[in-house]
Amino acid sequence: CQHHTRAYINHLFRADEILGATLASIHNERFVVRTVDQIRASLLDSTFFDFKQSFLARYYGDNLPIGVTL
Repeated sequence: CQHHTRAYINHLFRADEILGATLASIHNERFVVRTVDQIRASLLDSTFFDFKQSFLARYYGDNLPIGVTL
């Protein structure tokens, strides 16, 4: 994500280049690792519920799925 634009990655997907899938996988894995690190830190700081609220608000905005509560 730091070295490639969305347009370039989109081009890779449209051209069926394996690099597009590879870059998307790297991005997704990094997102999950960062999120888990933030969850761990918020649990240690006893701020998990604040983290949860801010994460869900950023991730879903006003479109929270049914059953998900802040």
